[in-house]
Amino acid sequence: LPSLIPALLLLFVFGWSLALLAGFATAYFPDTRHLSEVLLQMLYFATPIMYPPEMLRGKGMGWVVDYNPLAALVNLLREPILKGVKPSVDTFGMAAGSVILIGFFAVVTLVRLQRKIIFQL
Repeated sequence: LPSLIPALLLLFVFGWSLALLAGFATAYFPDTRHLSEVLLQMLYFATPIMYPPEMLRGKGMGWVVDYNPLAALVNLLREPILKGVKPSVDTFGMAAGSVILIGFFAVVTLVRLQRKIIFQL
């Protein structure tokens, strides 16, 4: 269970980054809320949250799990809680890579648009 601490930290940074990007996108494009609802629902069903990832791999759709950045974040929580093992280094690497990428975009967006956002509201 101590491996949940870095996993929760990564999830926090990922959530902060997505919230920041969604906030700026909504200020500039009012329909972002409706589009994000549809996109997040599709992403929910493509991410193995309610079902094990082996179910998709058994049906020949393992690429959905392999290329989905949220699947690695879910595995950071699933493996210690359900299986009682530490997540692999590959899982941490994939999750950290996706968090760093989305965090980079969030920070760049914040730096470039923080003074202009007031004029869009």
